[in-house]
Order: sequence, then C-alpha cells, then structure tokens
Amino acid sequence: MKLKLYWNKFIFLLNKNKSLLFWLFLIALSYFTYLSSVVQFYGTKYNILVGEGLNPDPSHMPIYILLTIPTFIIYVIVTIYMTLKLNFFRCIVFPILFCSYLYALIYCSYTINSYFLWLYILGFPILFTIFCLLIIIGLIKDILTIKRLELNVRKIGKL
Repeated sequence: MKLKLYWNKFIFLLNKNKSLLFWLFLIALSYFTYLSSVVQFYGTKYNILVGEGLNPDPSHMPIYILLTIPTFIIYVIVTIYMTLKLNFFRCIVFPILFCSYLYALIYCSYTINSYFLWLYILGFPILFTIFCLLIIIGLIKDILTIKRLELNVRKIGKL
C-alpha cells in the first residue's frame, strides 16, 4: 500500500515538472552543442583555443568574447530561473547544470588567456566535492518534497 502511495506521488511530481525538466535538459544540451560546435570551431580556427604556444589572432578575439561570455550569462540566468521553479528531480538537475557551467567557464576563461593547470591539480577535488554535495542536496530536497506531499495526503485523508 505504501509503495503504491509513493509511486503515485512520484508520478504526480513527474507530471507536474515534466515540461520544465524537458526544457532544462534541452537548453543544457543545446548549450553544450553550441559550445562544442560553434565556439570550439571558431576558437581553433583563429588559434584562441590552441594551447601549443601559438598566439591568438587579436582581431578575432572580440567576436570570440561575444560568442562566449554573453551567452554564458544568459544561460546562467535562464537555468537559475527555471531551477527555482522546479520542485522535484533536483538531484539530477543540479549536477548537470554545474557541469555545464564548468564547461562554459573553461571556454570563457580562454579569453583572458589563462591556463588550466590549477584547475586540474587544485580545483578538481574541490569541484568533485561540490558535484557530490549538489547530488546530496538535491536528494535531500527531493525527500523533503515527498515528505511534505505525504503530510498533505494525510491531512486530506483526515478531512
């Protein structure tokens, strides 16, 4: 009986957030595709993303900055706004958005000509810890949402 109640709550939450989850994943996928195809192609064509000591073409750097930084800011604003409206499956959405933010930040930081050795040596354990914490926080929020719904079902049953 309890399993059926939890299954019904799960289906209810899934139906309630289905379109929002679809749009969040679609936006994340399209942004990954945009970075992997357009930005990476443009960056390698004009030696912006090549780390072999080649100097980037300075005349094409403003266009690369326009390709990366404004789209990243818009992407962060849209995904945070949509995530605030989401009330279930946060344990899946939070880590995916974190990975996409990190991926985009790597492309955006090429514009300031930085190197990523510090990210691989010092930052990776910190970033992996944040990734795991986001999964845990998302699970806790999802469990609390289920508990809140369970209390609402009990209150309705008593009426």
